[in-house]
This record gives sequence, C-alpha cells and structure tokens, in this order.
Amino acid sequence: MIGFASILSVLQNLVAAITVFILYRFLIDNVGAAQVGIWSIVVASTAVAKLGDLGFSGGVVNFVSRYFFKGQRHDAAVVIQTALLTTIFLTGLLLVCAYPLFNYALPFFIVKESDVEIAKKILPVALTNLWLGSAVSCVQSGLDACNEIIKRNIVAISSNLVLLGASLFFIPTDGIHGAAIAQLIQTLYLLLVSWIILRRILSLPWFPFVWSFSKFKEMFLFSFAFQFNSLLGLFFDPFIKLALSRFGDLSSVAYYEMCGQLISKVRSLIVSANQVLTPKVAAISVDDKTGLGAFYQQVFSIHCYFYLPIFTVLVASFYIFSYLLTGAYSERFIIFGMILSFGWFVNGFNIPAYFFYLGVGRMRWNILSQLINSISCVVFCMVLGHFFGGYGVICAVTVSLLMGSWIPIWALHVDYSIYWKPLFFNQILFGFLGFLVVFVGLLSLHEYFHLPNKFIWIFIALVYSFVGIAFLADQRFKLFLINIFRGDR
Repeated sequence: MIGFASILSVLQNLVAAITVFILYRFLIDNVGAAQVGIWSIVVASTAVAKLGDLGFSGGVVNFVSRYFFKGQRHDAAVVIQTALLTTIFLTGLLLVCAYPLFNYALPFFIVKESDVEIAKKILPVALTNLWLGSAVSCVQSGLDACNEIIKRNIVAISSNLVLLGASLFFIPTDGIHGAAIAQLIQTLYLLLVSWIILRRILSLPWFPFVWSFSKFKEMFLFSFAFQFNSLLGLFFDPFIKLALSRFGDLSSVAYYEMCGQLISKVRSLIVSANQVLTPKVAAISVDDKTGLGAFYQQVFSIHCYFYLPIFTVLVASFYIFSYLLTGAYSERFIIFGMILSFGWFVNGFNIPAYFFYLGVGRMRWNILSQLINSISCVVFCMVLGHFFGGYGVICAVTVSLLMGSWIPIWALHVDYSIYWKPLFFNQILFGFLGFLVVFVGLLSLHEYFHLPNKFIWIFIALVYSFVGIAFLADQRFKLFLINIFRGDR
C-alpha cells in the first residue's frame, strides 16, 4: 500500500498548495500584505505552546504501529487515549497560562497601535486553533500508525475544501479575523472526522477517558526526544518572523510567509511520500542493517528522482508565483523565494534519513541537525539582519539550513555501512548542478534586467522543457508507470 499511499499523499499536498494559492491571493486582494504579516506573527508567537503535547503525536506513530501489527488493538487504543488526553490537558493548561504573556508581548513586535488591536482580536482564535490542532496531530498519527494513510489523506483533501469555503464566506466581512475563523473550522472538521474513522478501527469510545500511567511512561522517553527536536523547530520559524518584523517590516513578514508556505507545500509533496516509511521501518528489525541499508538506497533513489526536478521547477517559478499571489511583479517576493528555495533544496536531501531514524526510534542525529540549524539561525539572523535588513535575515535562514542538513545522512551511512559515492554520483550530482545553473542563471538575469522580460521568460520555458524531458526519459519513470498499471501499491 506504500506506493498508492504515497501518491495520495502527494495529491493531498497538491490540493493544499492550490488552496494556499487561492487563499493568499484572496487575502492580498481583500486585506493587504501587512495584515497577512500580522496573522503570521500571531501564529508564530503562539507556536511555542505546542510544547504542551510533549511530542506524543510522534510517539503515537511508533508505539501504536507496534501494538497494532501485533494484533494488540486494545493496547493500541489505550496508547491513543493516553496520548490524546495528555496532549489536550497540558497544551490547554499552557495556553491558558501563556495567554496574558502573548497579549503583553505583541506590541514589542508590531509597531502600529491599530495593528496591535487586530492582532489581539485574532489571538484567542489562534490559540484555540493551536489547542485543537495538537489533538488533530495525535489522532492523525494514530491513523498513520494503523496504516490508514489513504483515509487520512482523503480527510485532509476534503478539509482544504472546507477551509476554502469558510474563507470565501468569512474574509470579505471579517478580514484577517475571518481567515482565523476559517482555519479554526478546518481544524474542527479534521478532528471530528479523523476521530470517527480511528474510533471504528480501534473500537474507541466516542470520548477518550482511559489514561494509563504505564503507557504514558512507555512513550515519554521517546516522545521527549521527539519533542526536543520539535522544540528546536518551533523556535526556528517564529524567530525568523520576529527578526523580519524587527529588521524589516510587516510586508517582509508577509512575503516570507507566502514564500515559506509555497516551499513548504511543494516540499510536503516529498515529505509526505517519505512519511509513510516510518511504520514500514519500525516493522523491520533494527538489527537488520543489511535490509535497512538496501531499503534506504532504494528510497533515496526514488526521492532524488522526484525531488531534484520538483525543486528545480519551483525555483524557476517564482516570477509566475509573484503574479499569481500578489497580482503584480514583486522583486522582494521573488528574491526571498529563490534564496529560501536554495536552502530548503539542500536541506531536503536528509528527508529519507530523518524518517528512517524516526522509524527505528533513534532521534539523536535528527536532534543534533535541528540544534545546529536553530543556533546558527539565531546567530546569523541577528548579524546579517542588523547589516542588511530583511534580505540579510532571509540569507541567514538559508545559511542555517545548510549548516546541519548533512548530519542525518552522514550518520545513517556510517551506522548502516552505506557507501556514499554511488549515491552521490548516480543520484545527486547532475541534478544538483542543474539546479545551480537555473538558480544562478535566474539571479544573473534578474540582476541584469531588474524587470521580467522576454529573456527571463524564455529561460524559464527552457528550464521547464529540459526538466520535463529529463524526468520522462529516466528509467525510473518507466518502472513507476509499470508498478501503477500492475496495481503494485
């Protein structure tokens, strides 16, 4: 089922990306970039409250999958209820205690008093959405652990339609507050429908009421490591947005948010395809180094086949995205997007290694990678932001993404005796050089002409053509089609 689940995961993220396109353009037309920046800062500043879930959503995948595939469904159900009750209680308690602090801190990051009032109005909605979102993470992790990834993706696809409908209804009358309400409605929908599906699979009650100390203790150590890794990631995005508001302006925050969402949605096409590996790897013996090593090499080959052309097309598309999202040529949006794309492109080579270590329950290399990224982000943002403003912050983000991205790959190759040269020369080298040619070529043309003209559009068209030909001519595309038509899922 992995192949079909991966395809559906890609489809789900594609629908989410299209929804983001429509919503951001609708928001820009109705409320402007500055208010999008306000919403982004509010969400970023409250993200620290996710600490309350102790990383149990990550532990759910690991432990429920073990019980479920052993036929111990009662234990799997107890794990789900324990994780969900713990997450709801601790996150809710943290949010209630932190609300006055968030309310007090907003004026430090938003200058205009009128903008602060808007931020304070949407803060309760954002906190409620975050609280319910932590519960959604646990429930959907349970679906992943039960190998019901197809159903989870169908629910996620339909939730984007709910978000789109609610946004079109509320935003014209309520502005950015309406966007917050629409997102809350989507989260409620995800929670209710996902719980109904999981309840039928594991014979769960309508409302969770079983809490087991032994299951809590069993998950705690793994979940704590998972949460520590998540904690480092939680501070990454909020700090960038706060640095942009400090060294740039609210419009810079909005452009970063839009570029980040675009890159995130495109990257999710690959991440979601790799995410289905976690239960598979967890089911393989940790001591079977030969089996896991060979499996990793197959996964990495497929990963590079899709990842390299997708990101090459992405970096060439920011001129088009500028018109689609902002309705005009925006130099700041284009430069932000291209620089960030380079950082996330290089960082993305560690995605298979990250999920392999998650599957075997060894988080230290993932944590070290995120720790280096986060520390270097703080240092470089403060230095480059001080001297170069918003553009310096964006360059700092890219540099920090490069700093720790190699660690999980290196560690996995050492742990499972994987020889790196065949993977590098066969899977990465030519695609990476192609990406660099496109990246440097577009930046050079932009610097020379400053405004889009026929040479830039011709260059973009050539990039699309060459990437498409290389993708279709690859032997892996033929094997991919054969597997689909044979029904190899």
